[in-house]
Amino acid sequence: MSIIADAQIALSSALALFGSEPIPVGILVVALASPQPFLKTEGKIVLAATVEIKGIDRKGMNFDVAKVITDELDINIHRFTVTADEGIFDGSIELRVHDRSDVKLIMDRLKKVDGIQVVMRIN
Repeated sequence: MSIIADAQIALSSALALFGSEPIPVGILVVALASPQPFLKTEGKIVLAATVEIKGIDRKGMNFDVAKVITDELDINIHRFTVTADEGIFDGSIELRVHDRSDVKLIMDRLKKVDGIQVVMRIN
């Protein structure tokens, strides 16, 4: 996709969120720098982010992952998909975050969960 197409997507996403309200300059700059879906929730801007995790499956793994994200970090999980085969799991977690630092914090915390060997952002 071209830079112009990315800018058009970012601008139309920001316009859809704010309608006739003035678009805050910081939001527009972030939208242009990293075009991705923006959502407006309770007056706050949130970004969609997906984190992929892989590792050794064990009883309670899903609970521990969800606990880190929702209880310890107070972040909503939009979708959590996990498959396991022969003791190895592969999962993806779609989140709604306020900025990139939230994603970094989530990834750092997930790396500390027993059994998780790979944590990476895929969008």
